[in-house]
Amino acid sequence: MKTRELEPWEKKLIEHYPGVIFDKSLVDMDLDSQVPRYVSEYLLQRFHKRTRAKKAHRNFRRFIERFLPEPRERHAVIHRLTQEGSLRAIDHYKVEVNVKTGVHLVHIPRLGIHDARIDPDLAGDYERLLIDGIWGMGHLVWDGENVFVEKFVPIQVQGIDLPAFIEGRRYFTTEEWIKVLVSSLGLNPDAYTPRQRLILLARMIPLVEDRANIMELAPTQTGKTHLYIHISYHATLISAGTVTPAYLFGSNVGYGCEGLLARTDCIVFDEITNTRPANPQELIGKLKNYLESGHYDRGKVRGQSTASFVFQGNYDSVDPNTMRPSSPYHLSCLPAEFEDSALLDRFHGYLSGWDMPKIHPGAISRSYGFISDYLCEVLHQFKRRSYMDIVTKRLDITADGAKITLRDVRSIRKLTAGFVKLLFPNGEFTDGELIMVAELAAEFRLNMLGQLNLRDRGNFPSKELVVSVT
Repeated sequence: MKTRELEPWEKKLIEHYPGVIFDKSLVDMDLDSQVPRYVSEYLLQRFHKRTRAKKAHRNFRRFIERFLPEPRERHAVIHRLTQEGSLRAIDHYKVEVNVKTGVHLVHIPRLGIHDARIDPDLAGDYERLLIDGIWGMGHLVWDGENVFVEKFVPIQVQGIDLPAFIEGRRYFTTEEWIKVLVSSLGLNPDAYTPRQRLILLARMIPLVEDRANIMELAPTQTGKTHLYIHISYHATLISAGTVTPAYLFGSNVGYGCEGLLARTDCIVFDEITNTRPANPQELIGKLKNYLESGHYDRGKVRGQSTASFVFQGNYDSVDPNTMRPSSPYHLSCLPAEFEDSALLDRFHGYLSGWDMPKIHPGAISRSYGFISDYLCEVLHQFKRRSYMDIVTKRLDITADGAKITLRDVRSIRKLTAGFVKLLFPNGEFTDGELIMVAELAAEFRLNMLGQLNLRDRGNFPSKELVVSVT
């Protein structure tokens, strides 16, 4: 079989990011259906080091079949554990500490076990067990009364060197770096135009920028959900159904219980067109307050969060020739409770998803990219950093037509800062590059304003937003 000639940017990636890159061609689109993509890549990388690709795939499948319990077979697995005394199982393990007893309890969800025990020293060796959980191989032991996690081997990246990631960026041109990021998402950068690549990367902004809120309505099969499921475990998807105030903001009973806002980087309302809020007046009111201030309260639960919100879904109807919405007004597909001008005005941008093609076989990456797990942690750590000062000092934002609002300015700055983190993590960029991403940020803000203008012309008069470098 003929060896593929590597692209220049791939050679740079191999040279400057050893140990954290992966040949994306090794992952079939359906290979990782039972585990997240970042777990598949982590395992395949290790299998591939020891054998050829075809055999590595076979070994991977056998490994998953042998050690990943099927939830419907959990009682059969637990029976085997109690009879044989021990077994190994892959799962997403998470540890909680009982503050009164000091006992460390392990959640093993695929087996329905939430009270397994683990030695505190072992839990401390893998800190992410105590934070948001981690995929790994657990050696489980039954002592006649309790299940113990006697040994644990993680199958996710444990830590990253963010300064090294930032330093490596300087060896790539901006075009090369964009291709690196797109390939890291599992997509072929050559299957997309330069504009489409930037729209793909715009979906990542809520993962790197504090409270960066976006909406995307687009045709089906354009990859809207892929990023949040397979690339970032710091994002939480709500796929249709009913959403309660308690789930988002916390329970107001007794001393209260934290909600989703306290536990994740990004909340994605997937299939927003089929999502309904329980107690709409309370939920929408509190959501508006949070989007504006970053603070929330519900009874005795009071908190502050940096979590972003994403609303995404499909249009009611699409023009088959252009794949654009059939109607100029797109928001009628939203549930009435979310079709609220004051709520949507708090979203920083409405991505131009109608410009994105459906994913096809040629759109799948066959190149190197960052390991998904590594990229996820990079994005997570960047959320703690602010590039807003850089953007504010160099970017001037004005309006033609109606007056510019503070939300307009904040929205463009917020989205631009997100782009800068992704494309220029070292803070080095030309005026032209800043304008490139700022104009796209302004376009996304104008997309939202255009929809609000069609809905409520009195409060949202027509305008144009202009960005320039100071």
